[in-house]
Amino acid sequence: HGHLSSGTDLLILPFLSDLAKKGKAAVMTVHGHWPYDRNSYMDPYFKKLYAKDIATISISRAMQKLLPKEFRDIGYIHNSLDPTTLSFRARPEGHTHKPAFGHTRLEQDGKGYLTWLGKIVADKGTHEAILAAKEAGERFVFGGIVDKYDKRSVDYFQTKVKPLIDDEQVVYLGALDVKAKN
Repeated sequence: HGHLSSGTDLLILPFLSDLAKKGKAAVMTVHGHWPYDRNSYMDPYFKKLYAKDIATISISRAMQKLLPKEFRDIGYIHNSLDPTTLSFRARPEGHTHKPAFGHTRLEQDGKGYLTWLGKIVADKGTHEAILAAKEAGERFVFGGIVDKYDKRSVDYFQTKVKPLIDDEQVVYLGALDVKAKN
């Protein structure tokens, strides 16, 4: 089972194709939009050489509609989360995770905040969520990955998201493990 979420992940296609040709179970879950390789533009070649062999799952109906026709579309399964890994809290407990920028820490002060977790790309609307929190006068604490191999992700973060981070009302925690997310 391979996961395709960035351009470098295209390297799994030949391996999955080879497994499938040998009668082995091989499936790929697609976590993003095509094209993936925005640097060398190898997507058409990878699709032509390997796509027909690979059973492909999308993470949503919308993603499934964007899947190139060359792949063997076997459906979609929503991106999942084990609900036992995160706990709902009606009242905030705060946190002591050091922000990715600056030197402040949000201590366990009991103040509420809005939160957001995910890959930081324009499609997910990170900066819109920040602007909404600012307009509402709410503190916004968020975490996520800026894909350093995706120029669009880096540019979006640098130009739209990072200028809104002040480490007081808007706090970016960086990439988080499950414990920090909880």
